[in-house]
Amino acid sequence: MATIVGSYPHPVLGNQDDVSSNFQLQNAQFKPDVDDIEISFRVASDDPDLTRMLKSGEAELMARWDCPVTMSNGYLELDVVRQHADGTSFKGWLDQREVREDVRIDIFVVASKTISEFSWQNQHEDYAQDKFEIRKGDLLANGGFFTIKVGKLYDPMDPPVGSCFRITVDPIQKREIKVNFDDDEQVVILMSKEMASGFQELSFRPDLQISLVILPALMETISFIQKNQSDDSEEDLSDKTWFQTVSSLLRSIDSETSPIAIAQQLLGDVVTKVLTVSLFTEED
Repeated sequence: MATIVGSYPHPVLGNQDDVSSNFQLQNAQFKPDVDDIEISFRVASDDPDLTRMLKSGEAELMARWDCPVTMSNGYLELDVVRQHADGTSFKGWLDQREVREDVRIDIFVVASKTISEFSWQNQHEDYAQDKFEIRKGDLLANGGFFTIKVGKLYDPMDPPVGSCFRITVDPIQKREIKVNFDDDEQVVILMSKEMASGFQELSFRPDLQISLVILPALMETISFIQKNQSDDSEEDLSDKTWFQTVSSLLRSIDSETSPIAIAQQLLGDVVTKVLTVSLFTEED
């Protein structure tokens, strides 16, 4: 994570040694979806003043994005995902139509209101006991920035196969997963709350998520489409977005191949990758 060094009229946490406390940006990740890019990160700090101001509403964490290619910028609307002993995990979404290639995201804290006679408990000794007038919008803490390379995301003319599926919790489901084709936009994968929770816990291994859930759902979808195309009495699926997407992908490969082989090919041989990559690194 890169940091910015600047000159300010008051000590700023994270700016050189203005304040001896810690303020760090950690675990920054992004994941493209149909319409948005999901961006998540964690901020950690051991500064008592910053913690107090964030809790009281005197200060606010901001995430500003900037894309030089599209000349667009703005701020992410952040949701708190989890509170930690030393910080907080956040998640936000960015409209993928507004960005291309490299996107820079700056993480910082600003004052939400005017704060008179302000000082940090751990400010550098050069500031002695000096106090400062902090105005609304003034920078209080700088976490630096990270850059994401969004590459080619969702294109309506060439959509990714993963965009065709949606996981939905179904209280009726206990041990099995069911696939439903009634929705016009996406194939719905029905599973229990416990299974959906377990699926989310595997977010650190998207290859496992795809192999365990998306692959079998795609296999069933391919079989359903093949049966529909070979039986004139079946319902017309041509208006369904997921049908259009998967059908267009099927036309690009050998239709005589089995559903499991087709699904494997469409998903980039994900099972092979899962079974040939160690679950643990040497450091673990």
